[in-house]
Amino acid sequence: MKIKDVMSKKVLSVDPEMSVKEFIRLMEEHHITGAPVTDDKGKLLGVISVADVIKKSNYVNKELAHCEECYEVDPTTGLVEVHKYYTEELFEKQISCLMTKKPIFISPESEIEDAVKIFLETPIHRILIMEGEKVVGIVSTKDILKALQQTCKKGA
Repeated sequence: MKIKDVMSKKVLSVDPEMSVKEFIRLMEEHHITGAPVTDDKGKLLGVISVADVIKKSNYVNKELAHCEECYEVDPTTGLVEVHKYYTEELFEKQISCLMTKKPIFISPESEIEDAVKIFLETPIHRILIMEGEKVVGIVSTKDILKALQQTCKKGA
């Protein structure tokens, strides 16, 4: 099965000058966790995810934030910790400061196995699908799992 058969063709791209605050709001609004970063002509500059923001964020402890004590699971470590608050400085930065500048991409003609190999060998959860210099789609680990589930149902 080819990537073009399972990729999402509707791709939301973001501007490198967008603030982190705007990026987070956009991700929540569209229920996605990442997007390609393109210039005004559609040329790919990088990719950014919510995980990039989390990994590179600065925290303020609860005493400085004057918050009530509460607990949460830290998504970067999986440990339960006292709630932390991001600094406002991070939210005002442009996403170009946090994006991955060398994103991994494949062709729509690539096999699903190629994407599976990338997912197994890297910490990423989405791969850009490119034709030349144009982003034509995106495939996530969830897209691959759905395709495998459909294949299993057909074989049963």
